[in-house]
Amino acid sequence: MSSREASDSEQRSAQQSRFLLQQAEAIDARALVAPTALMALMAGVCLIALATWLGSAWRSHADLPAGLPQVLDVQRKVLFKATADGGVQVLSLRNGISELAVLRDPSRLAVHDIALDAGGHTLWVLGEHSAWRYDAHSLRPLSRVQVLASNGGARFERVGTESVSVGPRNLN
Repeated sequence: MSSREASDSEQRSAQQSRFLLQQAEAIDARALVAPTALMALMAGVCLIALATWLGSAWRSHADLPAGLPQVLDVQRKVLFKATADGGVQVLSLRNGISELAVLRDPSRLAVHDIALDAGGHTLWVLGEHSAWRYDAHSLRPLSRVQVLASNGGARFERVGTESVSVGPRNLN
């Protein structure tokens, strides 16, 4: 083999080596791009899901009136909490949080205030035109007292074992 043929062979070999090296670099670059693109796609899907969840959570939160009334029976570890639809959710806080009941009345569309008497035996719920009295232990309805239109601003002013008042009106 002449020196010229050897030189041509070396050049072809070097060109093939460069070509193979360029292909290997391109394959490495594609291998890096594919997982990066997949991660970007997954991140985008997660962001869309998060935005959708936050939007629905905000919409359902926006429907609720600000500052829904609630009262806690500390001794029994029971929370009475108004719901946006006029119910009163009764939650036990003894071993975590568990729902005991929801107190509803078809004529009560909103709850403006909730109160327990001093002994924790009677639960009072103030709606738009009535106040409901429940046995706080059995959750049995005891009575309903008509009140003047409260226009959303009325609150129980005094709740004792002997007397309950909404503004100037005594309910007992």
